[in-house]
Formats: sequence, C-alpha cells, structure tokens
Amino acid sequence: MGTPSYRPARAPGEKIRLIRSHPAEAPAIEHGFEHDHEHGRRTVTYGELGRLVDERAALLRAHGGGDGTLVAVRRPKSVGYLVDFLAVFAIGGVAVPLDPELPADRSATFIELAGHSCCLTSPM
Repeated sequence: MGTPSYRPARAPGEKIRLIRSHPAEAPAIEHGFEHDHEHGRRTVTYGELGRLVDERAALLRAHGGGDGTLVAVRRPKSVGYLVDFLAVFAIGGVAVPLDPELPADRSATFIELAGHSCCLTSPM
C-alpha cells in the first residue's frame, strides 16, 4: 500500500497568486502571534510572506513534495504555521495539522497511519 494522494479543489498556484496580487509593502499579517518565537509579534508584508512561502515550497519540492503530497504541519500557531500551509498549497499538496502539544510518539503514530510524506515542525 503506497502513500495516499489527494487532488486539491483549486489549482495549486491560485492561493499564492492571491498573495502576490497585493502590493509587496502592504501588511499581510499585523502584530504576528503572541507566542511566535520564530517571527515575534511584528507585521509581515505580502512581499515577505511571498518570499517565505517560496523558500518553504522550494524546500518541500527538494524533499519530494508535489501535487497531492500529504504534509503534516506540527507547530504552534505562528507566522511559520501560515507559511507552512501556504507552501504546501503552493506545491499542490494537502496540509494536515497536528497538535504540537501531542507527545512525539503519538504524533509519529498519526503520521505513520495517514501515510504523510513529510512533517513540518517548529525549529527547536
């Protein structure tokens, strides 16, 4: 039995084109998230958001991600969380959120059962 593959309802790049339709200097995320250790509570512009998504999408592609790839996202709500989801959408994948509070062995079981191709987590 191989890894399941799912087809997104929208074209993969459509969500990213929506981001790029805004002026690069316009605020996309204002004041960030309270517990965001990676980006802090600051404003992220559409230009910066697009760059972060491109970088993460390239990383996913380099690790075999593509159309229909299941990608687990295991991190607290943050700018990085949004970037991960958008990057998965950009490659045509399916993002599956995992609660970062779950014990690692339980998360590993969910990943194995669902057949995820990879898992994005918070930097430690």
